[in-house]
Amino acid sequence: MTPDESGLEPVLDFLKHAAVHDATTARTEAIRQRCHHALDRRATRGDRPRWRAAGLRPVIEPALVAGVCLIYLGEVVRRALLLYGM
Repeated sequence: MTPDESGLEPVLDFLKHAAVHDATTARTEAIRQRCHHALDRRATRGDRPRWRAAGLRPVIEPALVAGVCLIYLGEVVRRALLLYGM
């Protein structure tokens, strides 16, 4: 055992004797049924993916960010040219 692992011994001893808590078969089956029901409902309703439901937002946001970046870059270049007297 390395010096780094010496502090882990009490934790590992505790984990050896700790009880395992698992979901009952009835609980897992209920969760599975709820998930299947939600998926079936979504399939029959014909939900569109969220990014498509947003409309033009996926196009406008990157364009605005690119525009602001270009303005910033232009200002940096302008100030650099002024600094060097060009």
